[in-house]
Order: sequence, then structure tokens, then C-alpha cells
Amino acid sequence: QGVPESEKRTYTWRDTALMTLGAPTTAVGAPVQRISQVSQFYPFFHGEDPMTMLPLCDMPAFLNPLYQSGFVRTAALPLLLDFRCFNSGSASSGNRFDHNVAFPTNTFPNFRAFSAGGTNQSGSTTIIDPDAETTANGGFDPTSTPPGAETPGLDNTVYFGALDLVVRVSRAVSIFFPTVDPFSFSPLGGATSNYATTYTDPSFVEPVMFPNALNQPQGTSVELAYRAAGTIPDGADERVRADMMDPYGDFFQGIPINYAPGVGFSTPDVSVIGFASCVDGSFPYLFDDGMGNSTININLSFVGNNSLWRTSVEDLRGARFFQVRASFMSNMVTGETATLSSIGFAWQSN
Repeated sequence: QGVPESEKRTYTWRDTALMTLGAPTTAVGAPVQRISQVSQFYPFFHGEDPMTMLPLCDMPAFLNPLYQSGFVRTAALPLLLDFRCFNSGSASSGNRFDHNVAFPTNTFPNFRAFSAGGTNQSGSTTIIDPDAETTANGGFDPTSTPPGAETPGLDNTVYFGALDLVVRVSRAVSIFFPTVDPFSFSPLGGATSNYATTYTDPSFVEPVMFPNALNQPQGTSVELAYRAAGTIPDGADERVRADMMDPYGDFFQGIPINYAPGVGFSTPDVSVIGFASCVDGSFPYLFDDGMGNSTININLSFVGNNSLWRTSVEDLRGARFFQVRASFMSNMVTGETATLSSIGFAWQSN
């Protein structure tokens, strides 16, 4: 409180602009609702509430979760908070954080990683400098017999707290648009039209947006980012199926590569249930099938083999197909957000 808005630092949780992948070690610490998205060891928990799951069709094969270890996107990662307390030499530990133990008989799932000082069973005192700790080394148990037994650095202690959230950014992502050659089709349409013909080396000018920046609410904006593709086959999902696209702008297979319906079950209609799995309506997808083959964007050939989002329209040079992401930045004080009614792109052959 009392900090000017211009000096506040923000963090966007589950930021779909971050393409970095995480969670290198299975599902340790993941919320129960995200287990199936994080770990290959929990393939049968695909619903938010396992008690409400119905056997609508067979489960995907054992090694086909939504995200495999090391390939987890921000939407499935937990929010980690870092608390550092420094020894003053005179402070007591009577005023502790309010907390609870999730499962008294087990240390999993790990909600806490910590290092704490204290007195060991030999009577020696250990003082911890939080800034020097790179590994969760645990602490000492004053209730053990004798007091001071070492405790593990990972456990399922849950701290109670409150978190105020504000909507600072919302994003919308398009399918891939072709840089159509206007002379490749008949103005009258008919059998001679061919909207699939694109320029082979187009360049772009700055897009025109309505409303423009001057007519947006104060403290708001629309920020554009782009991705460039060289080839996409006719009729591919990347050109026509926005329902096969995730919030990051990537396109996934409707059915896992190792999915096979069991006896008495039929293959679900992926055009109806999108990326849903047999249980909760979504089909998983993988960044890597275990043999180095990605199963997303399988119809795409990115220009320069670069799938990252870029902020300059000049980076679309040579793109026969382009994708657009619009980020709507809100005013956290007034609650107003930017709007976008229309946007126009222009390109020319080189």
C-alpha cells in the first residue's frame, strides 16, 4: 500500500506468453487437479474430481499424459512463493506462519521446500542464511527424542494465506492466415478461384487497428505479436481449426499417437469434443513422443525454424502464413481494458 502505480512490480501467473517449459521431475508438489497434466505416473486422473469421472471411452495409453515431465507449460505449473527469514540473534519463534499438514502419515505431495536453523541432537546450533541456500536442507525437530532430529527439506506442510489477483492482461490468438496473391484468383469466383496461392517472399507494413492507441482507455493498450510459417498444407488444422489450438497458439493432434479404443468403444469425434480426453472431454498432446518427435504443430514449417512470438511486423518477412496474438493490457487501478474491433494487415511481394 502507498506504492505509486508506476513503481509496482507485477507477475502474471500462468502467463501464456511464456513458451518456456518446466517441471523436470514428475508431479512432486503439483496440485491434485493438475496431476494428469504434469506426470506420466498418474495417467488415470484426468478430471478435476476423480469421483465424478465416467468411463465414456478408454483412457489414453499409460505414457501419454497431457504434459510429460520437463514439458509442462505455465498453465499447469503451481505458483511458488519464496519467504526468507533472517536470524537476528534475539527474536523468538513464537509467532509462526499458520499452517497445516496435508497428510500426517506421508510427506507427499510436497507443498513446501525449506531450510531452517536450530539445535541438533548433539546440542550444536545451526544458523541458516536464506540467501546462501540453494537446496532445501530441512531443519531440526525439537519434539523428537532426543530433541534435534533432522527433518527432510521437502514435506506436505501447507501455509495459509490470501492472494489478491487483478486482471492485467488478456490474450487472443488467431489461426494462421495466408499471404494471398490477389492475382491468383478470379474476382468473379467460381472454379478458377484459388485462395491457396500465396506470395513466396512477402513483406508487411504495420497493421491498422480500430480503435487505435489514442482512442483506448487511459492506461490500457493492445500489444501485437507474430509468428511466421513457410508452408502449411491445404485444409490443415492450423489454417481452419481454431478449436484445435491451445492458449499459446500451438496446434495439437486430436487423438494421441498411441491411443486405441478398447473392445466395445469407438473413437470419439474430436471435431466435437476438441482436445478433450476420454474422461473429461480433452485429448492430451505431447511436445515429445519419447523418440524426439513433437506432436504439436505437425503441419507447420516455421520460417527460420523459429516458433517464438516476435513483436515486430518486420519479422514476418518471407512468411507465406502468419499468426497474430493480441495482448489486451488493462488499467489495474480503474479496471478498464483495451478493446479491438478490427485489424487490417497488408503485404506485398518482393
